[in-house]
Amino acid sequence: MDAAYQEYQILEEIDSLLAAWLDKGLTLAQMLRGEIKLDEGTKTTFLPEDVDAHGIDFYENGCKGLSLGPPRDWLIHKIKEFLSVGEDRIVVLEDELSKSSDKGISGEKAKISTYKEEVYYYINTTDIRDPGYISNTLKEADWANYVFIGIMSSLPKSCQNMEQRLNTDTITLLAKRTKHIIFGAFDGQGYIIWSGKE
Repeated sequence: MDAAYQEYQILEEIDSLLAAWLDKGLTLAQMLRGEIKLDEGTKTTFLPEDVDAHGIDFYENGCKGLSLGPPRDWLIHKIKEFLSVGEDRIVVLEDELSKSSDKGISGEKAKISTYKEEVYYYINTTDIRDPGYISNTLKEADWANYVFIGIMSSLPKSCQNMEQRLNTDTITLLAKRTKHIIFGAFDGQGYIIWSGKE
């Protein structure tokens, strides 16, 4: 039987780790470094109740007994909850390994947008009714990336036709309007969500 999981607020000082992950990300992550004060937000994660979280190595490397299923379900719930609040809300996930010129980049399994050679996946309010789509998009973005980074942000509806190539203005607006940052953690077995002050 699977262990019971629960949401935890992370009280350890992990801002330097999160900043290092942003530094390894794509253009959007780099822009977040200039827009977001990591020390002014809260960090939450989803772990088995009996796990003893202990320091920065734990968040980067994880431990035995972690399973990706419950944390991914938690993240899907958080994404749906965020998107359900307003039409302008959007989730954008970086794909640090793919290039827009790659033959396998088609947008068949997940909605894709590009900036220069960078690839981003996005989920908007029209996708709330389909948790399978949200799950598939997370898998596409997360499957082989060393650093998994996503944001929960907002864009005016008129700017949400992201199937077109992104421009610097749109990337900047996404970074400025970011409410939550999603980080892959625990050696690929879970997530940390940074949340800014409301």
